[in-house]
Amino acid sequence: QLSCVGHHAAVACLAAAPAADSLATGGWDRSILLFRPPADGVPAASSEPPPSKRARGGASAVTAAVAPEELAAAAQLCGHTDCVSALAWPTAALLYSASWDGTVREWDAAVGAATATLSSSGKAALCLDVSLSPATVATGHSDHQLRLWDARSRGGAPTGAIPHHGWVSSVAWCGVREHLLVSGCHDGGVRLWDTRSPRVALHSLPRHKGKALCVAWDGADAVVSGGTDGQLRISTLAA
Repeated sequence: QLSCVGHHAAVACLAAAPAADSLATGGWDRSILLFRPPADGVPAASSEPPPSKRARGGASAVTAAVAPEELAAAAQLCGHTDCVSALAWPTAALLYSASWDGTVREWDAAVGAATATLSSSGKAALCLDVSLSPATVATGHSDHQLRLWDARSRGGAPTGAIPHHGWVSSVAWCGVREHLLVSGCHDGGVRLWDTRSPRVALHSLPRHKGKALCVAWDGADAVVSGGTDGQLRISTLAA
């Protein structure tokens, strides 16, 4: 077992590097920590076998628990002034973060420095996802807006805003069909958007009875969503 340590408050989000050799975590302590686990796996806590105890009667043995190995952060990224609510790591070099402080930041993961800041004028950013083609960042906010940003703009205004009827809690780009985006909302709605014409949702998928909290794609033709109603819904899109 491996325990990544360093946050001083609840961990709210995480993202793995594309090569799966590094991990980024964000939390309520307003920081982002980068971890680089050993390439050859977790080192053994001890070369000696753990002690064991025999149950009364001598029939079976119970192995004592072994404390997990602790891994300290390799780097800390600072700049947000409120909870880091979401992370995306689309390329080896670039890491993106969203925060309740209303900003979305682009980071040079190797240097550990912010290279761009996108501001939504203080409206808490709750989620984000990044599409490399086109180079667009999608973010969901507490003011009921899903915002689209040109990832190359280096701090410009959003290129579009899509209104919802509650907090936009989750967004996910389709990895195969580059202009398709799905959003989950606290009104229970799960909606599919074509970002080339986002005035009206392309599809409204089956709603949750409570809040929709998370969405993901299953291939190019199915969307999975989870909500406070305890349901995991899998919706197949019409061809």
